[in-house]
Amino acid sequence: MTSRLNARMDQELARKVKYLRERTGSSTTGVIIASIEAFYTRFTQSEEPGVGLREFVGCADGPSDLSSNYKEALLDSLANKHSSSKKVSKRKSPARAQRRAK
Repeated sequence: MTSRLNARMDQELARKVKYLRERTGSSTTGVIIASIEAFYTRFTQSEEPGVGLREFVGCADGPSDLSSNYKEALLDSLANKHSSSKKVSKRKSPARAQRRAK
C-alpha cells in the first residue's frame, strides 16, 4: 500500500529537488523517498547505545560511590536479605564504614 504526500516547499528547496532529479535521473518521488530513507538511516544510526536509558540515569537514590562499589553493596544487600547473622562480604571499605556510621 502506498500513501500520497502533498507538500509545500519554497523556491530554494524546489531548486534542490530539481537538481537532485537531474543528477540522479530519478523522479521527484524517487528523490523524496531516497531523502527520507537517508535521513531516517542517519537519525537511527547516530543514536548512541543506551540513549533511551538517559531518562533513568541518576533517577534513583543511593550511595554516591555505588558505581565503584556495587559488588560490595550487592553482597551487603544479599546478606541482609537472607540472614542478618551471616556475613557474605568480609571486606570492609571506607564507604561501607561511612554508611554504617550514619
